[in-house]
Amino acid sequence: EGHVEEFSFSDAQSRRVGEHIAAPFTLHATQRQQLWQIQSQLRFTRGQLYIEPVFLEPTSSPITLAVDAQWFPATSQVVFSSIVFDHPGVVTARGHASLVLADALQVTEAQFGVPPMPVSEIYRVYVQPFLIGTALDAIDSTGIISLSVGHVGQGAMTLQATLADLSLHDRQGRYRLEGLMGTLAWAGDTTDPQPSFLQWRGGEVYAITLGAGRVALQTHGTSLRLLEPATIPVLDGELRIDEFAMRQIGTLQRTWRFRGGLTPISMESFSKVMGWPLLAGKLAGRIPQVTYKDGTITMDGSLQMDVFNGTVTVGNLRLDQPMTLVPQLRADIDIDHIDMEALTGAFSFGTIKGQLSGSVHDLLLQDWQPVS
Repeated sequence: EGHVEEFSFSDAQSRRVGEHIAAPFTLHATQRQQLWQIQSQLRFTRGQLYIEPVFLEPTSSPITLAVDAQWFPATSQVVFSSIVFDHPGVVTARGHASLVLADALQVTEAQFGVPPMPVSEIYRVYVQPFLIGTALDAIDSTGIISLSVGHVGQGAMTLQATLADLSLHDRQGRYRLEGLMGTLAWAGDTTDPQPSFLQWRGGEVYAITLGAGRVALQTHGTSLRLLEPATIPVLDGELRIDEFAMRQIGTLQRTWRFRGGLTPISMESFSKVMGWPLLAGKLAGRIPQVTYKDGTITMDGSLQMDVFNGTVTVGNLRLDQPMTLVPQLRADIDIDHIDMEALTGAFSFGTIKGQLSGSVHDLLLQDWQPVS
């Protein structure tokens, strides 16, 4: 039995730091013929621990790690028959593992699971630190999540997360999802990919409401793709997703592509959420392949919208840093035979009849406000 008291340490880069740590521990080892039976428990009762990027600090109850293991000196093998990590009020994880203590540590098999638990504290302590600088780094969340992580051999890893009635609210007001449910399955490069599905009751993206929807996905390594076309209600219309795929997820080189269409949305509902005067007519269109790379969204081809009984074509579309505080959009817009009566009927200066054609080229918006 032992007790660590007022233990502080730091590496040269301050990536691993401990301050005033108190941690009683026990270790019981018994030799039985060709193996050692080991039971150990460590209780982190006081202090602060930072292992980049996770910060841990016990509150009302200690953070505990308990293991039961067998060590086979002849083969340098260690079998952890039970591993229990308990962070009260945040997460409890249980599992087992086998490893070989050769020239380099080699994990031959491992399995860990988290039973259904509230997601909010798991996100705050163990997930959010890895997402700083992304669009997922400032979320208020509720709901239940359970996890299962497996490892067999080199690169053969699997992860499965089951979600129950999750709600995600971006604190910057960019998006919101309600009633998120489903199973997310991830497989490493050397493991057969597994299908996933997600469904939700509703949501919002930049004040544009989303209805209930469902998507079927497949992940493999750092890639993700849509398994089948999906339809998402948007205002009083629908967004049709014919193709969606992502590559290099979790890296600075991440990319994605999208192709689909928009079924008629009433301009009245669209202009209401945009804070415009109430406009008449319908908005519909075809969305060509849209690609995200190096922080920029570009569009191959032209976005065609049927609106005000005419056509609006958007070309050379480029959106830089879309999820930052100051997104920047560039585009060329061509207008063909817009019905002026449908367009102007909502304005106080009266009604103008006839048709309008023209263009807006080299358009530049910053934070969605026109610059030039």
